[in-house]
Amino acid sequence: MSMVIQLRIRRGLTQGDSWLHAFGIALLGCLLGVVFNSASPAGVAWRSQNTAGTASDPGVRGPKAIGDSKAPSLSGSKATPTAADCMPWEHLEFRIAQSKAVAIDLRSATAYDSGHVPKAISYPLEVFGADPDSPTWQTFRAHVSVHHFVVLYGDAQPTDAMRRFRTRLIDELGYAMVMFADDGFAGWERRHATRMSRIADAESKARARLASQKAVPAAPTVPSIPLARATALPNVLWIDARSRAAFEAGHIPGAISVPASSDSTVFEQLRTEHPADRPMVVYCSGIGCGTSRRLAARLVRDFGFTQVHHLPGGYAEWQQTEAAKAVSQEGSQ
Repeated sequence: MSMVIQLRIRRGLTQGDSWLHAFGIALLGCLLGVVFNSASPAGVAWRSQNTAGTASDPGVRGPKAIGDSKAPSLSGSKATPTAADCMPWEHLEFRIAQSKAVAIDLRSATAYDSGHVPKAISYPLEVFGADPDSPTWQTFRAHVSVHHFVVLYGDAQPTDAMRRFRTRLIDELGYAMVMFADDGFAGWERRHATRMSRIADAESKARARLASQKAVPAAPTVPSIPLARATALPNVLWIDARSRAAFEAGHIPGAISVPASSDSTVFEQLRTEHPADRPMVVYCSGIGCGTSRRLAARLVRDFGFTQVHHLPGGYAEWQQTEAAKAVSQEGSQ
């Protein structure tokens, strides 16, 4: 065919045809060649190999579809495959440490106090109610943005209740990225068993060195107090350990704002204005917030106050109690 085209081109040029006419004939020959190659058995085989999809997804194209390579496994080639909503700790720890993910500990407050993932926030699963506008949910949404990468974990693998909680975060509250940590806190402990042993050994040696130099006073144990007993204390001083902005947004009547980050001058003023044996109740946002316990311990240890308690339920418990009273009063009228 190419010889015929060349003869026609020569003939056209010798008979005085225009150069544009000759170029058109050459282009037509190229197109015919493409059609010929496409119709050949070799062309059909090449297209079949490079455009075929998978049985499950006919639209997939490229090496993954024809089996030339495999997509990398998220958990590594030697790791046990995890559920679609779980990720292994080795992929999560760096993100949490760099504040690129928020870890939520769904276990009890006691379990959290016994040990937890660094930077994790304690939100026991049982404190969340059905009402998304409850104080607990409002506090959660204030701490954790819908744009955060949220990592949930419990004692081990996620339970049905935890999966329902995750579904609610995504479907009802609009959280974009919520995953479980594979095997929960138990998986994290196994991964860090050797490291934690080395850390414990180093801490033990450090404590021994400090003990040989001087006696280190133990941190005081500050008792918790139920809300009903706290409100009945005579001349009680309520101390709000939350931020100034949270205090101004709402607080227990009569409370004073003493953020945990306050410098020593604030505490010195407290010591000047109040006797050491005045009853004090320190509170923060709610269950899972350890700020009130730490601030209460500081008041006892560093400034000599002797009648200090902390309110475990915090401001959220007070709000719920007041709301229940209001409903009860409306019903009695």
